[in-house]
Amino acid sequence: MTQHLPIKVTSSNREVFTIKYEVARLSGLITTVLQDLHYGEEEYDGQQPIPLPTINSAILIKVIAWCEYHKNDNTQAHRPSRELSAWDAEFMEIDHNTLFELFSAASYLEIKNLEDLTCRSIGNMMRGKTADEILAGLGVGAE
Repeated sequence: MTQHLPIKVTSSNREVFTIKYEVARLSGLITTVLQDLHYGEEEYDGQQPIPLPTINSAILIKVIAWCEYHKNDNTQAHRPSRELSAWDAEFMEIDHNTLFELFSAASYLEIKNLEDLTCRSIGNMMRGKTADEILAGLGVGAE
């Protein structure tokens, strides 16, 4: 099939998003679901939303934005560069809670490069801090 149909996904708070196939294909989970549903064939036309029960709308919007920006990247090439692109650096200027939710979403959706980016940001957030400082930053009290 040369022309790909748009894909619909539903967030945990039941908001429906329509995304391009080129964007959705960055997710291993969505790619597998589409294969299982025979995407592009008569059995599935892309109009039945794929539920994403663990991802709220605010985080899903961020994931879609990241995938939209990176849709033409070589998904097989893992960038070992220590330097973040200016776009990724700005994208990662988020609070700790959002960062952890974004990591969880990237992991659930099997978006390896976004998962790596969020892990790197979490590591940078913890770098140079004591265990107590890290726990305090995470909102966890020392026991």
